Amino acid sequence: MVSDKDLAKLSHVLSYALRHNPLNYNLVLDKEGWTSISELLIALSLHHYYHSNRWLRRIKKHNLEEMIARSDKVRFEINDDKIRALYGHSCFSFIPFTKIQKIASKPPDILYHSTSPYAAKNIMSEGLRPMNRQYVHLSTDKNTALQVGKRKTILKNE
Repeated sequence: MVSDKDLAKLSHVLSYALRHNPLNYNLVLDKEGWTSISELLIALSLHHYYHSNRWLRRIKKHNLEEMIARSDKVRFEINDDKIRALYGHSCFSFIPFTKIQKIASKPPDILYHSTSPYAAKNIMSEGLRPMNRQYVHLSTDKNTALQVGKRKTILKNE
């Protein structure tokens, strides 16, 4: 079993590899962001062979499934032998992504949006917009939204 700390690190590495810079890992994503799990595992092994994250060479499919199951944030999806990030693709514009398809469902009565006080002023006058992302991110959990909003405030003030 992989530690909680290692699963969190794995989540960050996968976010970078699948959402932000798949080319850095020599990954090919299809138009909906899917890639082969076996190709991802090989890419992690090769990319981290000489880095401090050498444990990533030993990651298996069941570790990916465990990370997804134990995470409080659903960031990734596995379907058969493929994996993708569910949202937030900010890959270079030359990667031809189509919008990830979501299944319509009745939303909860209350949803929270994480933002900085600076951006809140624009939201109040212009409404919520996805900006450079595919969707507006909302949370059902107030504490999570507050934590993310604080992180955005700190980043904005630095």
